[in-house]
Amino acid sequence: MMWTWRIGETLALMWSLSLSVSLLLLATGLFGTFISLYALQVGFSQTLAGLLMSAYYAGFIIGTLKTGDLINRIGHIRAFAAFCAVANASVMGFTFITDPVVWVILRAMIGFNMAGMFIVVESWLNVKATNANRGTLLSFYMVTTYLALGLGQFLINFNASNSQTPFILTSLLLSLAVVPVAITRASHPEPVAVVHFGLRRLYQISPLAVIGCIAAGLTIGALYALAPIFALKNQLSTGEVSLFMGVLISSGLLLQVPLGRLSDRMDRRVIIALASAGVTLISIFFVMWQQISFMQLLLLAALLGGFITTLYPLSIAYANDSLQPSEFVQASSGLLLTFGVGGMLGSLIAAVMMRLLGSEGLFIFTGVVNLLLTAFVLYRIPLRASVPQEQKEAFVPLPEVSVTPLAHEADPRAEGTQDGLFDTNHSHTQEAA
Repeated sequence: MMWTWRIGETLALMWSLSLSVSLLLLATGLFGTFISLYALQVGFSQTLAGLLMSAYYAGFIIGTLKTGDLINRIGHIRAFAAFCAVANASVMGFTFITDPVVWVILRAMIGFNMAGMFIVVESWLNVKATNANRGTLLSFYMVTTYLALGLGQFLINFNASNSQTPFILTSLLLSLAVVPVAITRASHPEPVAVVHFGLRRLYQISPLAVIGCIAAGLTIGALYALAPIFALKNQLSTGEVSLFMGVLISSGLLLQVPLGRLSDRMDRRVIIALASAGVTLISIFFVMWQQISFMQLLLLAALLGGFITTLYPLSIAYANDSLQPSEFVQASSGLLLTFGVGGMLGSLIAAVMMRLLGSEGLFIFTGVVNLLLTAFVLYRIPLRASVPQEQKEAFVPLPEVSVTPLAHEADPRAEGTQDGLFDTNHSHTQEAA
């Protein structure tokens, strides 16, 4: 009887949290693309659009590192409500003042509070993760992430003639995201862990994994921020821009499993090189995109989205091949930090390149970044023997687009968080009821 009750509680919690995550990501997908386009509409440069995404990543990184203490102090439900309220107010703040400095601050606040909300959700999922259901939970979470982010793009078309509609829709979605968490009867999870990163040691163990995660962040940060502007400047309508971005983001589900399983059987570095070379090749097609039809453009977007989302989990898997299972969570958290830094820098550098080279500068940037990654992988291959297949850890797909370090605790490869590469400790602050 107790076993049946626990299963029921886990399912109820998973569905309620998945609903909250879906609403959060619908809001994130909608607002991230809209604010880039809206910045141009009100007369700001595309450099500011890149800076807005850079500010979001900066806020998200800080939130990932700093919100755990607040969650532990006031409790998960109240912390989630507080984060959501501030994020909601920040979104609406864009409608009251049109100032680039204020907008950057507001965007960073949104990133900070989004990180807090994802930490709440993911810590709840982790407490329900067991050896039997970790893979299922993580797969469900990944599918939810990419589909919701992709579907959020299409909300831009809702009442498109009114520029205030996306702000209102984002606010509504954020408000509704509180409801499933607020009404859950599930018990609170353990206090949030505070992770201390040792990036120098991680780089010594796997330079390729660190560089791969940085390159993935540079690429994804640039594309998610500036691809809508590229599309708009190349005469796509708002509806076509939303379809283009929806395909680009949702296609993250396409290639992770096939390429990941292939990397389990081959040298993972070869697969990383193939993926990054694929991004470079497709970037060249985008630079020459005037010669292709819109349907061909969508096909390229699907392939590009599929390739770019493999770089991060493949890099994580390659690092894990050289680590003990007890070190996976801490190492993945460190690599997530490098990914976030890459995302923060990528959108800003690509925006400058677009200003100097035109809209094609975005794909010149992604092509160069991934060409350099390919060259670095090929340079590293002769320096270290490939890990034997029997010693490899199985590839696990990961949703890098919104995940916080806590999501890696649901990785089926993890067998604990004992002291390893990094120090991990839990705050013992008593949670509020």
